[in-house]
Amino acid sequence: MIRCLIVDDEPLAIRVLQHLLTGVPDVEVVATCTRPLEAALVVRERDVDLLFLDIEMPGLSGLDFVRALADPPMVVFTTAHREHALEGFELDAVDYLLKPIGLPLLLRALDKVRQRIRPGPKPPTTGSIHVRADRRVVTLRTDDISWAQSMGDYVVLHGGKRPVTTRTTMADLAAELEPFGFLRIHRSTIVNPARVTSWSAGELTVEGRALPVGRSYRLSVLDRMKSVTR
Repeated sequence: MIRCLIVDDEPLAIRVLQHLLTGVPDVEVVATCTRPLEAALVVRERDVDLLFLDIEMPGLSGLDFVRALADPPMVVFTTAHREHALEGFELDAVDYLLKPIGLPLLLRALDKVRQRIRPGPKPPTTGSIHVRADRRVVTLRTDDISWAQSMGDYVVLHGGKRPVTTRTTMADLAAELEPFGFLRIHRSTIVNPARVTSWSAGELTVEGRALPVGRSYRLSVLDRMKSVTR
C-alpha cells in the first residue's frame, strides 16, 4: 500500500486529487493538509510514503518544504506553474504534475512511484544493431556506441574505433537503441547513459563532448539520469 499525504493550500485541489486516487486500489490517502507546517507534523508522526505537494503556497513553498525535511518521503509536485519543473526534479521528485491533473498522468506518476518501491528489470545493456555504411552492412555492439547525432539525411554513431555514418532517420535509430537503454536528449541526438560523465538540465557530457539537451526533452532527461545515478 502506498500511503499518501496531500498538501495544497486550495481545498478544491485536494478534493479533486482525493477523488482521482479513490479508485486506485494500492493507494491510501492518510491525511490532507493546507499548510506546510501542519504537513511537517504529519510526516514526523505518521508513516507516509508519498507526498502530493503543491509548490505555490503562502509562507513556505513546496520546494522549501522538501528542503527542510531531514528524510523526505517520495514527492510528486502538483502545480499550475511549469517553470518550477527543473528545480523540482533537482530535489529528486518522482514526477511533476501540472494542474488541472488528469487521471492518465496521475496513474503514470504512480507507476514511477511503484518502480522506486519495487524496481522492475533493467533493459539489456548489451546487444547489437546492423547499419548500412560504406556500401556494406556493419554490425555494431550497442555498448560500443556512446552517442549518435543526425546530420541531414544521415546519422553519425560515435564510439568504438571510429565514427560510423549511416543513411537513416533519428526516429528509426532511436527505435532500435531505446530498448537497450539509450536516451534521446534532442531531436538530433541520442546518448548511451552509461557513457555520460557529467550532466545538468541543459547538457550531458559524453567522451569529453558537451551535448545540449533540447528544451522539450529536459524533464524526461532529468528523470532518466536520476534513475541511472540513484
